[in-house]
Amino acid sequence: MDRRDFLRAVAVTGTAMSIQRVGAMDILTQHFHTADDKVDLVAAMGGEPEAMFLNGIDKLGGIKQFIKSGQKVVVKPNIGWDRAPELAGNANPKLVAEIVKQCFAAGAKEVKVFDHTCDEWTKCYANSGIKAAAEAAGAQMVPAHLESYYRTVKLP
Repeated sequence: MDRRDFLRAVAVTGTAMSIQRVGAMDILTQHFHTADDKVDLVAAMGGEPEAMFLNGIDKLGGIKQFIKSGQKVVVKPNIGWDRAPELAGNANPKLVAEIVKQCFAAGAKEVKVFDHTCDEWTKCYANSGIKAAAEAAGAQMVPAHLESYYRTVKLP
């Protein structure tokens, strides 16, 4: 790196660092409501994943807005990586378990959990902790690694 590139990098870094984080977060904490006082998007920050989910889904009108009694439900968390939960490379297993529990509480007939993984799928499912958490909550884990599992559908 020559002197000019170094100074340019320092200037860009200094500018980026001078932007206040608080100002950026203000965008996420604004409250926008429609005429009927319903919201379309919720940002949940701070706290345990399960509590943030429950808070967010409540603000959206509850999970029964999305799941009707007797439906089959698929939950698709990020399980792409062969990483332990402590490394936070995937969705939090406690969060996945809570979502599954809430689906059943809303009347779901069955809940399946899957992801098309980047690493070897059996290791991702097991080492992420999501397989154990989802199954303990009553869900069935489904593999998604073969092209034969997929088919083309026409959308209405």
